[in-house]
Amino acid sequence: MRGRGAACESEPATHASIGGHAALAGAGGLRAATGTGAVFVAPGDLELDTHTLVQPDVYVLPLVNGRRPRTQSEIGQPLLFVEVLSPSTARFDRVVKRHRYQRQGVEYWIVDLDARLVECWQPDSDRPSVHTETVTWQPAGATSALTVDFTPVFVEALGEV
Repeated sequence: MRGRGAACESEPATHASIGGHAALAGAGGLRAATGTGAVFVAPGDLELDTHTLVQPDVYVLPLVNGRRPRTQSEIGQPLLFVEVLSPSTARFDRVVKRHRYQRQGVEYWIVDLDARLVECWQPDSDRPSVHTETVTWQPAGATSALTVDFTPVFVEALGEV
């Protein structure tokens, strides 16, 4: 949190739920499809540099010799960060975290549950690409792309099942 504390109100179960569902939607095919990454779900601290510790809702780290990294020293450049918006974190996620992640050269997805969309920010972009159903992602070095269908993620997280 870069040198200052932040108070967080308890968020509705949908916030935690959609993070987990988004991870599960991508985790099954990520390694097979891209051959490059392992999916992690909060809580889990990730040190971006000596002064910056982050805890994205979902993040993807590069594989180490075909397996998940096990120690901080094995963690390479993160491939993707995903944050699920909630009323108390929306501004922080869209401004502070976005700038922080972009400076680190990491692709960043913001999942807006209320609007049922995903904003995909590239490290050098001024505007996101906006997706309402699927997001196709192919990190550098990947053998193929992975398409994540967010429609069932939104349906389940919003209790529409």
